[in-house]
Amino acid sequence: MKSPAIRAIFLGIILLLLTGQAIAQSALQPFSLSQFNLPSQSYVSNYYIDVDSTAKDLDIVATASTSDTDIDLFVRYGTPFPVTGNANYPTSPQQVSEDTLTRWSHYHAISSSFVETISIQPSSHVPLKAGRWYIAVINAQGPAATVTLDAMPYTAVSPVPINIDFNNPGTGANDVCNVAPWTDATAVSPVGGNPGTTLGAQRQNALKYAVQQITQ
Repeated sequence: MKSPAIRAIFLGIILLLLTGQAIAQSALQPFSLSQFNLPSQSYVSNYYIDVDSTAKDLDIVATASTSDTDIDLFVRYGTPFPVTGNANYPTSPQQVSEDTLTRWSHYHAISSSFVETISIQPSSHVPLKAGRWYIAVINAQGPAATVTLDAMPYTAVSPVPINIDFNNPGTGANDVCNVAPWTDATAVSPVGGNPGTTLGAQRQNALKYAVQQITQ
């Protein structure tokens, strides 16, 4: 589990190192897995997928080879992510912060998990449309890992997965969640088919059940 203090460091202070060499853009083929090595506290931003007008749903999934590695996923339409600082988001030469990528992304999946998923549809706040969608992945914390990246455009809308993280309170001004109710250790008896023996466990079970009902 990542502490709020560590998350704050990675969001706003620690810079993710890049080499001084230009990174060639890499096209993802639909439903074809791509893999790359991602050292700790580093990122890649050179992947993209081209989507045509028949796409009604685009699902992008990044998975680290070890559950101890915390990765985050970012997606942007139309133009690439920055590989160095610029006038709008200045950083040291050849370095970009996670906060910069968050600001540049149209979509981001940030949690303490080793798996991150982003689903984009025509009804999304930045609508799915034909063109090039750029992808960045960060190893925010944990050991180096092999990351598997999968981009899946569908011609029909598929159910959107909902991932629940009860242990990541967040740190940004717009990314703060009180996790105490979900981890409340007050002892209780199972009730109404809920097998939880603490208040926190029963609350988690209730939310998981609700998510299961709306995603079936």
